[in-house]
Amino acid sequence: MKITKTNAQTTLKEIQSVRDQIDDIKRRLQELAIMASKYGSTEKVDEELLYYREKIVEMDDRIAKLKIEIDVSNQINDNKRNEIRNRDEYIKRLRLMIEMRKNIPEPVVVQAPPPKVETEYVAVVGDDVDQIMAMKIIEHNCPVPCTRLGGGFYLFGTRKIYCKIMHGKLVVRVGGGYMSIDEFLITNSDHEMCRVQYMMEKEQVMDYEELTVYQTLVVKAGIKIVRVKSKVTSDMKMAGTFK
Repeated sequence: MKITKTNAQTTLKEIQSVRDQIDDIKRRLQELAIMASKYGSTEKVDEELLYYREKIVEMDDRIAKLKIEIDVSNQINDNKRNEIRNRDEYIKRLRLMIEMRKNIPEPVVVQAPPPKVETEYVAVVGDDVDQIMAMKIIEHNCPVPCTRLGGGFYLFGTRKIYCKIMHGKLVVRVGGGYMSIDEFLITNSDHEMCRVQYMMEKEQVMDYEELTVYQTLVVKAGIKIVRVKSKVTSDMKMAGTFK
């Protein structure tokens, strides 16, 4: 039973009202007692005395019940006050923690720039496609290992591509059309370098030349590979090129 402050005040007023009624009844009982002693007891006086005595007992019970309601109400209110006090203390602690965190500087993450690898692609003499390919790889400082397979085909990282000269420019076949070698290197170098690293980790090899795609397309074909300045290994995010 939820008793608010207003209800508690109403209950107290009701108790006082009942007490006033009891006082009135007691006065009436005294008057009846005097009448009985002076004029003698009558049936009507006896009935009225009995009625008022029962009324007093009934009102005493009512007062007792109202007092219990007030005690319960006070206990509930005390519990609510304790809950509010505990909640206020919790809110204060949270606010203090928030203020303390605001004063803690965020860690500065310094990312080391990827190592710049000097690459050198050795072109095959007399192969115009390979001559331009070598020039573009060096011009874009392309880190992706590139191996000439012959006939315009290259192993670009893990991807086999076809190149040819069209209108005096080197292009790469992409889907059903062609893309300039410049655009191809800019668009695909970073992605392909990630694929090389991923494949090396997946196949658990330490060297680019140990990859399955390299062994399949290059070694089994008996293509002679000339090493150049840099090489892809499992502990390098960037790597040089191969021919």
